[in-house]
Amino acid sequence: MLRAATSAELDFDELLAHARTELGSIQGIVHLAGLAQSDGDDDPEALLQTQVLRCASAAGLARDCERAGLQTTLWLVTAGAATFLPMPAAGHAA
Repeated sequence: MLRAATSAELDFDELLAHARTELGSIQGIVHLAGLAQSDGDDDPEALLQTQVLRCASAAGLARDCERAGLQTTLWLVTAGAATFLPMPAAGHAA
């Protein structure tokens, strides 16, 4: 497992090359930038800027995976998404 801080300017090419060298192959990638707490959740401008940076980071990672020819799964994890999923009816398994 390798970890990297994310930013819109992060070039994932070097990180992916390092991961291939260290691990041999990449079985999957989990992008967790969407879990970070946003400073200024009450400020619409700050929230929009945070969302733009997170999206740019995810798009950059997907682009660099494609450029590197990776055949792997990229999971994008976000906070709060589960609250919008329908809840199973009482007595039914999820």
